[in-house]
Amino acid sequence: MRTRFVVGLGMALLLLGTETPALAQVGNHIAGFDIRWIREYEPSKEDGVSMVGEPDWNAELELNMAAESDAESDAESEPVEAQTEETKEEEEALEADGEWVSLGDDWVITYYCPLSCCNDQWAWKTSTQEPMQLHHTIAVDPSVIPYYTHVRIGGLDYEYVAEDCGGGIKGKRIDVLVDNCSIANKMGVDRNVEVWVKK
Repeated sequence: MRTRFVVGLGMALLLLGTETPALAQVGNHIAGFDIRWIREYEPSKEDGVSMVGEPDWNAELELNMAAESDAESDAESEPVEAQTEETKEEEEALEADGEWVSLGDDWVITYYCPLSCCNDQWAWKTSTQEPMQLHHTIAVDPSVIPYYTHVRIGGLDYEYVAEDCGGGIKGKRIDVLVDNCSIANKMGVDRNVEVWVKK
């Protein structure tokens, strides 16, 4: 009890002594503290915010950036199974629509551009004389998919129209029009793709 009283008295004198040096010295002696501890004290920070309510904007920015980075990595690490389930749901929705009929999932998809590098003397021309349009024109084997048939290709987001053909486009193969050869080469060849046609 006596110890608490002495320490309490020392603390009181110490705090009063912040303005009066003589009282501070007595408080230091009784309580065993150094007045410099109070003068040099800085409040601790938790989660980027000072305990006295002073925000630390740099720390808050770092926390927000870290949270965004975690969210992006979570999105990138989404399981392949979940992505496959989404694709299956889209396929089932197309079939349930009643307007689309699946031609199977064993199609080969390639890519070509409207320039002469892909079309020789038929650059910018389709075999049906329709203008070439991105996200619209595809080349098919007309004996498998008749001209002007509307086509959906698994993994691609557009509804295409069969308006072109080519010497190498035979059987279950579709050539999709893209902007240029660089993109066509980058896209490469997709195999075992499901294709639907509109009734």
